[in-house]
Amino acid sequence: MKSSRIKHIAMMTSDTNKLANFYKSAFGMREIRRSDRPNSSIYLSDGYINLAILPNNVPESQGAPPGLHHIGFEVEDADAASALALEMGASAGRTAVAAGRYSEGYVRDPEGQRLDISAGGWEV
Repeated sequence: MKSSRIKHIAMMTSDTNKLANFYKSAFGMREIRRSDRPNSSIYLSDGYINLAILPNNVPESQGAPPGLHHIGFEVEDADAASALALEMGASAGRTAVAAGRYSEGYVRDPEGQRLDISAGGWEV
């Protein structure tokens, strides 16, 4: 089996513009996309990793604490990778969807950390 790669990291914050500006200024990341609403999700890239800056003050975030929200692994076969993770002690999250922006699913590792799994990957 080919090695999976971390290709996506998502962080939660109450001020997406402030945090995105920090990563752009301090580390030279470039903005690749943002949602069209105040304090929206902002997506950055270093050319290899996609960094999502997500608002934690909207209903769908359920008041998630600031900081790391999830890590995304790009794999050859999302179903097989999810099945193996479950065999190794992960708990079920959501299976990969066939349509959508990234066609990703997720599991939770044995400590409860969300791990997105995608065969399609993320825009970088």
